[in-house]
Amino acid sequence: MGGEYWAERWKDGRIGFHEGRPNRWLEQHLSRLGARRRVLVPLCGKTEDMAFLASRGHQVVGVELVEDAARAFFTEHGLSPEHSAAGPFQVLEAGGVRILVGDFFATTPELLGGVDALYDRAALIALPADLRRRYAAHLRVLLAEPRQERGLPAEPRQSSAAAGLLVTIEYAQALNDGPPFAVLADEVRRLYGDLELAELGEGVADAPALRAAGVPAGERCWLVRFRETTDVLRYNREAWDREVARANRWTVPATPETIAAARRGEWQMVLTPQKPVPRSWFPTSRAPRCSAWPPGRSAGADLRRGRRA
Repeated sequence: MGGEYWAERWKDGRIGFHEGRPNRWLEQHLSRLGARRRVLVPLCGKTEDMAFLASRGHQVVGVELVEDAARAFFTEHGLSPEHSAAGPFQVLEAGGVRILVGDFFATTPELLGGVDALYDRAALIALPADLRRRYAAHLRVLLAEPRQERGLPAEPRQSSAAAGLLVTIEYAQALNDGPPFAVLADEVRRLYGDLELAELGEGVADAPALRAAGVPAGERCWLVRFRETTDVLRYNREAWDREVARANRWTVPATPETIAAARRGEWQMVLTPQKPVPRSWFPTSRAPRCSAWPPGRSAGADLRRGRRA
């Protein structure tokens, strides 16, 4: 289902996926993308949604495999696009809409010129399952939130996290070969569940090919924000792992020799990097109860009795 397949469909006019008007979910939830964004529209065809987005003050960056489809958009809107090249892509641009003609998976943030919003009505559902996983992973690269140095997560900023509107179709896949392919809610959560994901609504799908085949179908609209949700346990685990790699002295476990010496009364307690706490501050007991806590463990060694505490 590569370039020749889609080129043949456009040549034969088998483009039932082209709605010919702005999508109802986009009209209803446009504000969720934010104001004056550079909106990525993957596998854009000649969708009217691009003209709608541009008319609302957004800059549109479409990516389309079939050149005839990209040219048709500008022709049908009475526009004469400027032609240029960006890497392996031919670029057509006019009226606030820029379309890169070529393989979506060859795009990079640099080639796109930077995008900070996503609209996907016909891309995810046009791809078979193996490519859907690859597609979702590639979107993360194109729409990733900026990170601080040293690999530490930046403080979440509402303005920096790209928002995306996603429309999916749901039906019994066994009843139709696709495309469009059925992408059920569970799969959407597997693909984007590590990001901020919210369901915005559902309804009857406007899918002429499925309707003609007698296949009942629904559709669902999602909001995806390309910012990872905070997993506190993972964050702390990874932070301590980095400190271990840096040989931070507070992550070095007590050795058996250190524990044995402490049981003989040869011990120190260090609360600051330079100076032990004076022994005179502690009771005169020969063997105070104290635990040596290996990093990441929930129990320590009882230095007085020689057993686990």
